[in-house]
Amino acid sequence: MIDIFDMAKYTLYTIDGEISTMKLQKLYYYSQAWYGVPLFQKHFKKGQ
Repeated sequence: MIDIFDMAKYTLYTIDGEISTMKLQKLYYYSQAWYGVPLFQKHFKKGQ
């Protein structure tokens, strides 16, 4: 499994511009839901 912090570093590196923490969390939350399996070692909950 991938470490969530490494994935965040990679995502921020590849995006031209800034992204909020909430958008980053939603992106990873929905990507896990899409594939139906845990993608990361640490678990997080759906945001507001």
